[in-house]
Amino acid sequence: MIAAPIPDNEQSRLMALAGYQILQNQLKREFDEVTALAAEVCQTSMSAICMIGKNAIWYKSCYGFDVHETTRATSFCSYVINTPDEVFIVEDATQDIRFHDNPLVIQNPHIKSYAGAPLMDNSGYALGALCVLDSDAKKLTKNQIKSLKSLAEQTMRLLSSRVWLSSYKQHLSDSEDMTLFL
Repeated sequence: MIAAPIPDNEQSRLMALAGYQILQNQLKREFDEVTALAAEVCQTSMSAICMIGKNAIWYKSCYGFDVHETTRATSFCSYVINTPDEVFIVEDATQDIRFHDNPLVIQNPHIKSYAGAPLMDNSGYALGALCVLDSDAKKLTKNQIKSLKSLAEQTMRLLSSRVWLSSYKQHLSDSEDMTLFL
C-alpha cells in the first residue's frame, strides 16, 4: 500500500474545509440521493461523499456500505485531492501497486474498482470526493465519468448553499438580538 502524497496547499485546503463546518455534522437526505444516483449512473454497488481531513476521511453519505470514518493513509480518496482537475480512476485495485494490499481491498468492502471526482470549492481547493466503488473491476464510460463530475459539482453547490443558509440564519438571529436593544 502506498499512501497518497500530501498536497502542497494542504494548510489552506484544510482551512477551506473547516469553513464548511461539515466534519462534525451529518449531511441530509439530498446527499444520500446524490450517492444513490452516482451508483446508479456508474452501475456500481457502492458510492460515497467523503471529506478529507488532516488524518482521517469522513464519509458524509454512503450508498451500499456503512462506514463513517477511515484513516487517510488507507483511503483511495486521498489521491483525488492530488488530481483536482480530473476524475481519479482505479479499474482494478488488486493489480495496482498503490492499493493491492490495502485493507479496503483485501478485507470488507473488498474494493476492486474506484472512481472519485474531486469536490472543489470556489477557491479551487479539493475538499473531498464523490466516489463510486465496486467489488468487481470496472471501466467507466466517458458519459459515466462526465456524469460523476457533474454530480460532484452539484454536491458542492448543495454544500455551499448549506453554508450560505447557515450564515443567513445567523445574520437574522443577530439582527433580531439587536432589535431587543433598540
